[in-house]
Amino acid sequence: SNFLLMSILLIFELFIVDTAVDGMVDKIDNNLLKEQIDFFAEIRHAYHEYNMVEEAIYQVSLDDEKNVSKQGEKIYEILSSDDPETELEKYLLNNYHTIDDVAYCIVTLKTLEKMDARKADCDFYSSKLISMEGINIAFSVIESKPNYYNLSFRSKYGFNVRDIASKFGGGGHIGAAGAKLQYDNVDKLLNQILETIEAQRVENNED
Repeated sequence: SNFLLMSILLIFELFIVDTAVDGMVDKIDNNLLKEQIDFFAEIRHAYHEYNMVEEAIYQVSLDDEKNVSKQGEKIYEILSSDDPETELEKYLLNNYHTIDDVAYCIVTLKTLEKMDARKADCDFYSSKLISMEGINIAFSVIESKPNYYNLSFRSKYGFNVRDIASKFGGGGHIGAAGAKLQYDNVDKLLNQILETIEAQRVENNED
């Protein structure tokens, strides 16, 4: 669960800090140790914004200037890796939609309950979709509780999904962003997302 994963990260962070305080760092590079402490602090901060452990790790790992970012990428890959035989993977492959170079998938609370899954179990959907050939923009819409949705966006070639997410009260980076919101009708929400993406395309072409 998200709570369990964040607890593990917090314990690991406290261990690193305690190790530094006790002076047990003879064989550990001080700069790397400081980066690790900052890295886990940033993950905790990002988690409060996205409420998704994998998303938080992904966002923080985008900082290529840090050596520890490579470790974060590996952690993200492990957490978001999926068995192609699982029901969640099958659901994605059977229920995603495409419009030109945009791919998306919607997961309702009813579907999660049917698969005995949680919202966090589907966090890899947008990353999986953006990896598909010919797809430059991908997003997932996951209902975490009645009429509450988590949006996850991914993009290629500099298309700014952070601006898309900000329209729904979220944020992130140019190529990876997310948002959480309440909405009464998922079909209307989908249409609004697609319209926002199209408006962003038009704005980009005008610049």
